[in-house]
Amino acid sequence: MTARHLTKGRWAELLAQAHFLQRGWTVFGAVHHFGMADLVVLKNAGVRLEMHAVEVKYHDLNSGKQRHRTAKSDRVQLCHVSSDGTVSCELTAYKPRDQKDSPDGC
Repeated sequence: MTARHLTKGRWAELLAQAHFLQRGWTVFGAVHHFGMADLVVLKNAGVRLEMHAVEVKYHDLNSGKQRHRTAKSDRVQLCHVSSDGTVSCELTAYKPRDQKDSPDGC
C-alpha cells in the first residue's frame, strides 16, 4: 500500500503536468523522487528552446501551514498545487550568477 503523503505528492505532480500541457509545454517527469526537480518543461520560444526545471509542492489548505517558498536550487522553479486542485506556477528566466552583470547576457 502506498503511503498517503506519496499519493498526495503524485496527484499534485499530475495536476502540474496537466497545467503545463494545457499551456502548450512539453513535459517530462522525474524518474527518481530524490532528484533536484519533479518535472522538466520545454517550449519553443521563437528560435530558441525555453526549458525549466520545476519542483512541485503540495499544499493542504486544511492544515493551516504556510506554503514552502524556496526551491532546492536557484535553477529550479516552484509550482504550488493546493488540495482544492488549484495550480500556481510562475516560470521566470534563469540567468547564471556570472551572467547577470554582462550587458549582452553572454
